[in-house]
Amino acid sequence: MSTIKAGSETFGLTTMTPGDTPREQLDLEAAAIYRLFAAREREFGFGPNVVVEYPPLGEPPASGFLADPAGHIAARVAEIEKDGPIGRIVVLTTFGRDLMGPLSGAGYTPQRIDMPAGPDHTYAFTLDRDVGTAADGRLLYLEAVDEADEKIRPTFVLKLLDGTGRLCGGACGSIHDRDGKRFAYLATLTLVAGLPPATGTRLAEAMLATLRRLGVDTLHLGTQTAGRFYEKLGFRVTHRLVRGLRTRTTADGKPLGDDLVMMRLDLPDAASERPAPSGGKKQGTEGDAMIDAALADTLIESCRSDGEFRLAARHWTGSLRLESPEGMCAMEVDDGEVGAVQSPLGADGRIVLKASEEVWAKLLSAKPPRLYNDLSTILARKEMTLEADPVCYAQYYPAVMRAIELARRWAGRPTEYLDYPAAVQQFERVLASMPPVTHPLPAKPAGTFDSPVGRYVHLDIEGQSYRIYFEEAGSGIPMLLQHTAGAHGAQWRHLFECREITDHFRLIAYDLPFHGKSLPPVGPKWWAKEYRLTASFARALPVTLARTLGLDRPVFMGCSVGGLLALDLARYHPEVFSAVISLEGALKIDAAISDLGRLWHPQVGNEYKGRLMNGLMSPTSPEAYRKETSQVYASGWPPSFLGDLHYYVEDYDLRQEASKIDTKRTAVHILSGEYDASGTMERGRAAHEAIAGSTWAGMNDVGHFPMSENPEAFFTYLLPILKQVRDRRG
Repeated sequence: MSTIKAGSETFGLTTMTPGDTPREQLDLEAAAIYRLFAAREREFGFGPNVVVEYPPLGEPPASGFLADPAGHIAARVAEIEKDGPIGRIVVLTTFGRDLMGPLSGAGYTPQRIDMPAGPDHTYAFTLDRDVGTAADGRLLYLEAVDEADEKIRPTFVLKLLDGTGRLCGGACGSIHDRDGKRFAYLATLTLVAGLPPATGTRLAEAMLATLRRLGVDTLHLGTQTAGRFYEKLGFRVTHRLVRGLRTRTTADGKPLGDDLVMMRLDLPDAASERPAPSGGKKQGTEGDAMIDAALADTLIESCRSDGEFRLAARHWTGSLRLESPEGMCAMEVDDGEVGAVQSPLGADGRIVLKASEEVWAKLLSAKPPRLYNDLSTILARKEMTLEADPVCYAQYYPAVMRAIELARRWAGRPTEYLDYPAAVQQFERVLASMPPVTHPLPAKPAGTFDSPVGRYVHLDIEGQSYRIYFEEAGSGIPMLLQHTAGAHGAQWRHLFECREITDHFRLIAYDLPFHGKSLPPVGPKWWAKEYRLTASFARALPVTLARTLGLDRPVFMGCSVGGLLALDLARYHPEVFSAVISLEGALKIDAAISDLGRLWHPQVGNEYKGRLMNGLMSPTSPEAYRKETSQVYASGWPPSFLGDLHYYVEDYDLRQEASKIDTKRTAVHILSGEYDASGTMERGRAAHEAIAGSTWAGMNDVGHFPMSENPEAFFTYLLPILKQVRDRRG
């Protein structure tokens, strides 16, 4: 028995296979895990616009489902439509070979779901019915599965046991070989309720390690309730069959939908765990590689027709080449026009990126795993190499990342799409199957005024007069808001419109000098020396502003540079602030300012900064808000970003001071975004552990700019903290 640790608890993990356990015992152990799963599944309901049926499959009469599936469904639809029309019917079945004729004849579209270790004849059949407008009609979902199929009888079982020997969870499934490769099918992975938050991830990681040891190349599964969980583990969706099939209520009482999806994960290390199979094609040979000529054809067509890429690539003459040990994808660019490679690639304007297939698979997945959504982070971890002139790469980094996004939309799709030649029509099919993302908040009616009102105040800071712009809205406990490096206070605009906040807090968002509407000071020749934000100035501004405005023990919230400043203020000015909220905070940011020179380079425009910031955001945040956040950076005074980073990476270091923060005087709350590669969750958690009495939480599906890139998600984490602040004030 091995062990896994989650939180403060240690669990025993037992692995069983037919090599060490009788098949009958495996069946019993799997049945116990299924019972746990059935108990947890009751936490989920079905979507409000979905009708679900499981037709009887025992010994059906002549008019039963297997004998006359189209007739059975038609009869059920007639009955169900007494309560409203059915616009779409989806049938998921392992009896696909038997149902193909009658359902295809009735107008259903068949879709084969190939899972070599799962049921052999798994198909989805779909029928769209004309019931009026597109908004009309519910969805009828029928599932007809042969649970007694010998092929999916479990051949691996993992049992998770607590210290008393109680079964707390597990996983089970089947393993089969086909065409010289080994495949696995995951029947279920589940836990009892109440375990530490990371337990499911630890169990899944242990299962994947076990399957690698068993020589499994590829794992398939289907899920109605855990698609997001498996995507974070690196699985990609191969078929999205029913959107919003299941629904559940989150901890804060909000409904959350889950799609019915089929998923796949390639285990690239498995081949090294066993001898290469005889016959059949080895992994990595032509046809298996993610980076190949077929991808190049599609990428060229996509870049030619994509407005964002064409703008970012203007005046670029050179080439882009993506490489893995198994394949290569290349295209030429001539003054921004994209084409196939016609001659050996020259050095001028050439950008070459090399990584393993595993890294490319993560980067190009529909929802990349954490820290694999952008080139910069992967290059920094040395999991990818870059061959390019550094300035040229910075100039056309926005174009390269847009090309990666377009490749992502193709490379992460089901294999069946890759069998077609590159064409816009096929590419649009792929886009239509992309997973949904969070949408922006609805636009306000024309003529509506937003809540904040802006003013200027003159402050004396370190012997110099500054004209500082700030916006405010709301009433109650005062709260100062500090923007990120190189940006301005507009990042907080969504908080100003949230009544749950402004009914209790007076929000005041200010712009640092040289940022937004706070102009440089009059007098000193600031244009003749390099701009640098120092720790003393960063701390002095909010302290001086609070005193000038007569604020009584305000709250301070800042993000990035402001997140570090929040912790700095808690340490050095507890007499001023009653609480601080540090977004993307840390004790120390390990970076060298000398490596960041292209952030202010005469040959590199501000688009580079904007695109870099996009890489720190979650790919699931609304695109409109991600682009808005990036635009703020692209429109700033060119030296400001690098100048602010002087404080961020050089002046700020709280490692020896954090333990001196007294949270009884100044409460400390730290929030870290999942996709932030700078103020990472690990850095935020380390700050929390160093500051006694502080709180910390990781924000799922959020990156470095929670308040501006995904305000709805951010509010679910912020509002409970603000309630604590209010309760503490009394």
